[in-house]
Amino acid sequence: MAEVPVKEAVFGRLIVGTHDGADFVYMQGAESLFRYRWDGESLTFDDAWGSVSVLADGQIAAASPNVGTDWVFFQTNGAPSEVPMSVWAVSTHESSVRHTIQPFADLSFDKSFNFSMGTYDPVNSRVYIADACAGYLAGLSFDPNTGFDRLWQEDQTTFGYTMIVGPPEERVFVATNVIGAGSRVNPLLARREEVLFVMLTTVHFSLKPNA
Repeated sequence: MAEVPVKEAVFGRLIVGTHDGADFVYMQGAESLFRYRWDGESLTFDDAWGSVSVLADGQIAAASPNVGTDWVFFQTNGAPSEVPMSVWAVSTHESSVRHTIQPFADLSFDKSFNFSMGTYDPVNSRVYIADACAGYLAGLSFDPNTGFDRLWQEDQTTFGYTMIVGPPEERVFVATNVIGAGSRVNPLLARREEVLFVMLTTVHFSLKPNA
């Protein structure tokens, strides 16, 4: 067992990734994303990777990240904000190498918010994002050289975690939907979602790997 004081308050789950034979614990703080290296006995702040500060004016701290082999994916606005959320990809090898997109900035919304991490499909290089306050889902493609593109967008409201099932060439994206709330909801409804308003909605999308 090891214990270490963290550099700032941490929100959400701690996520572990292995890169170049080393284990790292990723933490999403109030202001930045950072990681600690685990050597089997102790945790050490990774000064070389540093702190990743990506919040635009008005954005709120991000949800927990998805950690792949070469990239870390996460979105901002883990609490309600009047600024559109951003989705980020940060290299696990060099934190200054980054890509970003605001997938819902061109759509109508009052506030932006989601405390649940997105879903990452490493085989198809896809990232799936929800904005609970805005009432949208989106599927993004990711290219390490050029960054993100929005493949599709749907009006759907979910406060829960999303997932993908099925073989790589025929993924099924699964998410909940808040019934009767329309496309815009108050974040206070989140605690009532599973009790009153939730149904399981399955959306099918045929994908070719790395298309």
